[in-house]
Amino acid sequence: MVHVQKKLLVEDGLGRRDQVLAQAAFYSGARGVLKVLDFLLERGEEDEALKTIRRQAQLIKATQGPRSKPRRH
Repeated sequence: MVHVQKKLLVEDGLGRRDQVLAQAAFYSGARGVLKVLDFLLERGEEDEALKTIRRQAQLIKATQGPRSKPRRH
């Protein structure tokens, strides 16, 4: 995962400083979500953990923007 993330940052033309800041933000966000999921699972709230995972997946899809359709020849 880390290799793919670094490749995407380089392809976006970000400088090294911006790459480090982007990675720190990514890990900070991921760590927060994992802590919430761990808390829910420890309390036996599997359904709520699944709902949280689905919400996060929807947010990720929304931030990626619309997908371009493959060209038809």
